[in-house]
Amino acid sequence: MSRAGFRAVLVASTGLLTACGSPVNDDRIEALGAEANGVPPSDLHRSGQPCVLCHDAYEGASPAMAVGGTVFATRSNPVPVEGAIVTLTDSAGSTKSVTTNCTGNFFLSQEEWQPAFPLRAEVSCPTPGTDKRRRFVMGTRIGRDGSCASCHDGTPSPTSTGWIYCADRMPDPPFTVSDSCPVKGTP
Repeated sequence: MSRAGFRAVLVASTGLLTACGSPVNDDRIEALGAEANGVPPSDLHRSGQPCVLCHDAYEGASPAMAVGGTVFATRSNPVPVEGAIVTLTDSAGSTKSVTTNCTGNFFLSQEEWQPAFPLRAEVSCPTPGTDKRRRFVMGTRIGRDGSCASCHDGTPSPTSTGWIYCADRMPDPPFTVSDSCPVKGTP
């Protein structure tokens, strides 16, 4: 077969394979459910869900994300934390920091960063009512999935390490969602 013929077969085969989709990804995306009422797709939607599942080449949601996640107040109280600083360092030594918005969400687009996995992660959390911060370093590395919620999903269980959170118990004064945040409530 000629080189041109081989390329044509390769391109056609690739097109067929990608057209079939991924039943595993399709099921995971379907399990996320519908958008919350009154929360349009934006950087404020779907707190606590696996961002990169949709924001990648497979699903095509924009922006395409390298990493994304959500930081909550406590393990058992999913109040989103605004102003947490998430710092990620890839295996090549490249470091990026990003700050959570009013729904606790953060992300880095693929245009901003194309990390070399595995990644090291740390979170610097604000302490309500003070100018102090509390720093946490993730004990393991992020192997290949930039969606934090792929592992950090809900309360701890045999299949999840639980949400990324800032405090063992709600501080006094507590974490709250700012009045200026257009999205209210928790996941």
